[in-house]
Amino acid sequence: MFVFQMLSSASSVVKMPRHCFFLQLFISLLPLFSSGGNGSTFFFHKKDSDVFTRDHVKVNCSEPICIGHYREIYCEGAIMWAAWYFGLQNECPGNRMRFEAEVILKNFDSSFDQQGRLYREDFRRFCKENFDDRPYLEEAQVKDWTADLGFLDRITSPKMKMFATAIHKIWPQLARRFVDDVFEHPDRYPFLAVPYTFLIPGNLVQMYYYWDTFWIVRGLLLSQMKETARGVLLNMAHVLQVRGHIPNSGNIQSVRRSQPPVFTLMVRDYYEASGDKQFLAEIIPALERELNWWRKNRTVVVHLESKNEQYIAYQYRTMANCPRPESLMLDYYFAMESSRDDLEFIWSSTNSACESGMDFSTRWFSFDDNDEEMAYTRKGIRTNEIVPVDLNVLMAANYRIMAHFFREYLENPRKAKFYEFLAESVSEAIEALFRDGSGGIWFDFDLSERKLRRRFFPSNIFPLLLLDWSKGDKAKDCETVIRYLNESGSLEFKGGIPSSMERGSVERWDFPNGEPRLVHLTAISLLKCAQFNAEAYPMAKRIADGLLTTAFNGLFNPRRGMPAQLWEKYDVRFDDGRSGFEGNYIPQTGFGGTNGALMDLIKIFYTKNNNKNK
Repeated sequence: MFVFQMLSSASSVVKMPRHCFFLQLFISLLPLFSSGGNGSTFFFHKKDSDVFTRDHVKVNCSEPICIGHYREIYCEGAIMWAAWYFGLQNECPGNRMRFEAEVILKNFDSSFDQQGRLYREDFRRFCKENFDDRPYLEEAQVKDWTADLGFLDRITSPKMKMFATAIHKIWPQLARRFVDDVFEHPDRYPFLAVPYTFLIPGNLVQMYYYWDTFWIVRGLLLSQMKETARGVLLNMAHVLQVRGHIPNSGNIQSVRRSQPPVFTLMVRDYYEASGDKQFLAEIIPALERELNWWRKNRTVVVHLESKNEQYIAYQYRTMANCPRPESLMLDYYFAMESSRDDLEFIWSSTNSACESGMDFSTRWFSFDDNDEEMAYTRKGIRTNEIVPVDLNVLMAANYRIMAHFFREYLENPRKAKFYEFLAESVSEAIEALFRDGSGGIWFDFDLSERKLRRRFFPSNIFPLLLLDWSKGDKAKDCETVIRYLNESGSLEFKGGIPSSMERGSVERWDFPNGEPRLVHLTAISLLKCAQFNAEAYPMAKRIADGLLTTAFNGLFNPRRGMPAQLWEKYDVRFDDGRSGFEGNYIPQTGFGGTNGALMDLIKIFYTKNNNKNK
């Protein structure tokens, strides 16, 4: 939807739509007209379509992507649909409104003739007169970056030292700040500006994103950039103050969905690196505000008849139930093609999958083998009926950390006890809902079918992250996980562990893609078993080495014809650094989340005196 800037230049706008030519090809093959069972209709763009009318679109959905004065310009309404109808969605609306929203909407209405027709050239003229495309970010200096880094001297492998040095040099290239005009005219931009320098994830996404920041902060702390990391955390606190939660990104189009709740973990990492108790005391209200939001908006009560017990668990479940403006055509098409009549459920589940950070994966799709057309495809998306194990692990970990903060550093035993209670409650739900029998592996829970979703995903072992607090048989749990991974087939690949084993999928969070963030979480989960099982550390290192090898080769020994880059995802079938398939997106370079994950894995496995169980 918006114009994105190339990584090499934040001062000039370059026409670089995030969606790649595969999306444009897909759209060109769509039928001219599509009709849904609930009365939703839309005439798709055709090359010779020069006239748009309001009758061309009727989308029945009740909860918009965003609210406020931006809603009918950037999130829903005839301007959005006209742009897609004419194939101009990468040009209009631009990233700055020249007038107030009410004026722009009136000008749009005036662009139609007396018969209610809007011609292509009149729409282009409207866009040019009412919007600007201008840089909203600029490159920022990170004053605490230094080439002399003590962390590098502790690396025992010359190859990994060279690799970490190269990653360390990337951080200044990703640093951005909002231009002054965004602060001076905040109502004209569809972004929430933040006061401090932040790091963009990669070359195509000129905006701050939530859960990528967890790995970015880890990398910054290893690079001894504590002040930059501190500013990033204060940005998050600012967003919480304004929005009441941390959205997916700073873009208004993602304001009603969050991402995996890792803010508390980021503050934990920063405190361990800085020991800044005053900062902790100042930011703790923001942490509480976020966790309160998740408790209020993302919990579900699950009744288990087998135990006659009820448990409170957490879901990704957005209120927005309309097509996403950045992928309007695809969202509309998949809903029209679905055998499910409830289009709002499909669109809400699509937004919820984005909230998970894993958009898209068969993890959120139907597994019904009797419905070949819907199963394992986006037509059968049902995120809102799935309770994910890893989200509940994150919430339990957040509560444990909060209890520790209040008990050990903030001298508030009452609040410490409160968060200990919440942590214990979620931990009990994890064992009751997600555990496959007594002492088995953990799987996502299906609310509709009342059963576990027994497919391989790395998240199946993430409850090991809670092992330090477990009251169960830790050695047995570790033995179960080691056996499960050995039997899953997921360890057979040169480039690390895949994001799933669904070989027929075309989604970017599935096989053959390996996601560095998931590889990192898998490795540190296994390390929790190092003191209980002799196979755990070698297995974790083997998984990490697969990613480190292919990422190293992609940067220093790229395949012929490929640029020397670090990628968001890698193809685990190879160790030559080739990028993973990115679905509707151009493969992203940069990449903040990858950089931080790689640096932390180098620290864990290739530095002196590192605790194997940390």
